[in-house]
Amino acid sequence: MKQALLLVLLLTCGAARADDWVSIGKTGDGKTRVYIDSAGIQVAGAIRRAWIRDVFKPRTKKKIGTQPEAWVDYAASHVTVNCGNSTYWEDSLVWYYENGDSAQVPADQIPAQWTTINPVKIVDQEMAFICSWKPE
Repeated sequence: MKQALLLVLLLTCGAARADDWVSIGKTGDGKTRVYIDSAGIQVAGAIRRAWIRDVFKPRTKKKIGTQPEAWVDYAASHVTVNCGNSTYWEDSLVWYYENGDSAQVPADQIPAQWTTINPVKIVDQEMAFICSWKPE
């Protein structure tokens, strides 16, 4: 019975998606390298969705909030980008700490609105990469 159940699960589950984190650059101060998971970019016309990872140089970033003394290793955020009007919406943010802990930012603490992309910030490079992505 267990073997039959395992077989059913294996046959009904899709193939696992592998992440493909591509470095798109650093912030102006050089303390953060930004990656985008190119394998996870979803395209629907001018709207694109993607995961972004900001990796901080060791012991350069502390998180304010639930763990104010913990050093941040990286932050992962999920964004929706409107390539037609250069706006984005961050709908998820998780902080990952050097000590192995993580903290999901509550949805009510993330701005619930479309934000215009600032061309002098790294988010402009994020948008350029995401909007130029061609699905395979």
